Amino acid sequence: MSDVKETAPVKFRKERSKILYQITIIMIAIMIISGLIIFFTINESIKNLTQKSIDDIVGSKITTIASGNSYIIDEYAGPYFRAKVQNLDVNTALESVRTKQLMPFQEEVCDYEQREVDKGLFNTKYFMTISPPNIISPKALVNSCNDKSLVYNLDPPDYLLEAMEEGETYILKRDGIPELGLEDEWLILLQKIDDVTAYGFEIPAFYVSFIPMHDEITTISAFYNNEKSKITFIMAGVIGGAIIAMILIIFFVLSHLIHKNITRPVEEISAIAEEVMEGNLDVKVDIHEGEELEGLKRAFNEMVKSVRKLIIRSIE
Repeated sequence: MSDVKETAPVKFRKERSKILYQITIIMIAIMIISGLIIFFTINESIKNLTQKSIDDIVGSKITTIASGNSYIIDEYAGPYFRAKVQNLDVNTALESVRTKQLMPFQEEVCDYEQREVDKGLFNTKYFMTISPPNIISPKALVNSCNDKSLVYNLDPPDYLLEAMEEGETYILKRDGIPELGLEDEWLILLQKIDDVTAYGFEIPAFYVSFIPMHDEITTISAFYNNEKSKITFIMAGVIGGAIIAMILIIFFVLSHLIHKNITRPVEEISAIAEEVMEGNLDVKVDIHEGEELEGLKRAFNEMVKSVRKLIIRSIE
């Protein structure tokens, strides 16, 4: 029974030494996980800042362009368009749609819109007037455009008609506008024209502008991506340095602890064991209360004592 009691603490001390290594690994893992959390948090913040900057520049453009377009709508296109449509013969209008032949007033409006594009007004690519489905026409129609080939021939996409129905003032397309063969980022500005009276009915109409946004968005994204790269590089250096420093510190601390509490006591026991092997049984391992191999030392001393007693009894 005494042997069992003396060897149990030895096993406990051994397990406690393993815990030191486990704690080291856990601390390093915590540092790595914390670094990853910080990295992804910063990455998400930069992403939000990028989107906020894009929203700000879009908002600024909308305010400026809407103001300029309002002048066109209120002073020329709107009144002119309404005046011509009010006096339009319904059969003439239907024939124009059927044959896709522009009426004289449409030609004039399209020419005006093209002159504004040629002037570089807000860097706009297309100006057009669109009527969503209504009581006269179940199909949405492009009634005017600086590119005359699009009048009656372009089917306004569903997302544009939905925006009109929901009263949205703009759409930011990040993946281009395939219907017009446009790539990259585009801002579509929607401005409602006061309902036009035609054939005794109120017909809704929208003045739609297509403005390129690729350069602005690319500049903003490049700036924040550059900042993200810098932060990532700094974070990687800081976290990597901290991990290396912790590994070195823990390594040397553990080495010291292992040498002090395990290696040196084992060497002492080994030296005493060699003396015992040479026949010297009047030896004893010094024991310090609470030390790592206290149980092993006690067991060794008990073993030497038992051997000594056994030898004495055999001599007697």
